[in-house]
Amino acid sequence: MNIFIEYGHKDEARVDQVAEKLQAFGHTVFKVSDVNPDEETPSEILDVYEKAEMVLLVLSAETMHMNTKEVWLTYLNYFGGTFDSRKLYVLTFDKIDMSEIPPMMFSNVYIDLSENFDKQLETFAKFASKLESGEQASPPPEILIKRPDNINDLYIENLQDAFHDGALSLVCGAGVSVSAGIPTWNNLIEDLLDRMISQLALNIENPIKASDFLSYYNQSPIILGKSLKNHFGSFFNEELRAALYKGGNGTCDLIREIAMLSKPSRRNGCSLDSIITFNFDGLIEEELQKLRVDFKPIYNDGVRFNPNELPIYHVHGYLPRTGEIPEDTELVFSEDSYHNKTMDVYSWSNIIQLIKYSQNTCLFLGLSLTDPNLRRLLDVSNRKNINHEKKHYLIMKDKNSADISGEVFEISKNLETQDFNELGLNVLWVEEYQDIPKLLGKIRE
Repeated sequence: MNIFIEYGHKDEARVDQVAEKLQAFGHTVFKVSDVNPDEETPSEILDVYEKAEMVLLVLSAETMHMNTKEVWLTYLNYFGGTFDSRKLYVLTFDKIDMSEIPPMMFSNVYIDLSENFDKQLETFAKFASKLESGEQASPPPEILIKRPDNINDLYIENLQDAFHDGALSLVCGAGVSVSAGIPTWNNLIEDLLDRMISQLALNIENPIKASDFLSYYNQSPIILGKSLKNHFGSFFNEELRAALYKGGNGTCDLIREIAMLSKPSRRNGCSLDSIITFNFDGLIEEELQKLRVDFKPIYNDGVRFNPNELPIYHVHGYLPRTGEIPEDTELVFSEDSYHNKTMDVYSWSNIIQLIKYSQNTCLFLGLSLTDPNLRRLLDVSNRKNINHEKKHYLIMKDKNSADISGEVFEISKNLETQDFNELGLNVLWVEEYQDIPKLLGKIRE
């Protein structure tokens, strides 16, 4: 059998042992060092790959400490962006964390040579000989890395560990509250605009509707937010609160599961370390009150909490449904307030986020990860992560649709996954939004 081995240069000594053993069983072995390494896409490698009946990709301590995404993409580029997964096997010389494997390669077969190297290698060489003889053989289970059928299961295990260690923080975006009746950002802008128009058009018989105006006034919502804030002046927070909660009392399965994660377990006392939310509303707080969980909403650097209270950091400001709105509430609603938050390196909200992103495991919910300041903070935290481990998690809904081809969908999904990985996040893809509360329930198990 013709076998091609791709590996990092520090693993050459062990790769030589692999090659010798395979050759002793009658196989022909080509190593990446045997061909021209200087071209960007070496034609010799392509020729060898086409002739190869088995391709071995060595994943070791060297390549795992590199950007594993780059390792895989470099490998794919060698072979014209595609490969026959049926003949690709991944060899490991060291114990690896499967959660660090890029999703595009998670389904491949991983051969474990990290223990009893000689014995495991001989078992693999015999397996290769069976394949060469035409026998439809599967790799012996004793040399395979045991992994869950679904990478989400592995991520859930890691989140469970963080939760039981008291080191899990939730980071909540608009998607959490929208499912409970809170308006989307665009709907919120439209509602406030309707309120403004009604005030400006008291003597007009048929004033224009906000939706019609917005179809003409094609401006960024955050820029329009500045105009709305200026119009309402000192009444802005009250007007915003009225628009925010007009949809009713509101709760949902997701918020209920967030509250359950926040409740200390009677069995082991486990609960969340903290919640960071970009939402103005207090729906999570209302649900925690039902469960009699002690908490403290924090919306500026002057608010303190007790050790027995769960801190809920409203990094863009806080508007409770009832009661007085604190005078020192700073709402990040308009362009100017967003710029202030971004430029102030020592802003309490930026510092809190950096601390949690650096020290804790964070689970991101209801976020698209397009906010430039959030991406900046994640990037800073990830760059300072000397172990290059992706310890944060983001739950995203698959965008698969009949409107696009499967290939376009997969490319889009891979690009998004790579982007999130570079910010230090693993992605749990779910088919439906109702799957998200179920995942949170598993973390508590």
